[in-house]
Amino acid sequence: MEILGTSLRVCVPDLEAAVPVFERLTRCEAQRFSNGPVSAAAVGRSC
Repeated sequence: MEILGTSLRVCVPDLEAAVPVFERLTRCEAQRFSNGPVSAAAVGRSC
């Protein structure tokens, strides 16, 4: 079986402050998602 990808979930108290840090680390722009009061961002291989 070939592993096609992995993910790591990181919970942060301030998403708006954390996203730019991860964007700089990965050199990729984040994809942002929200559903009601829940917000998330994906950063990494999507770029």
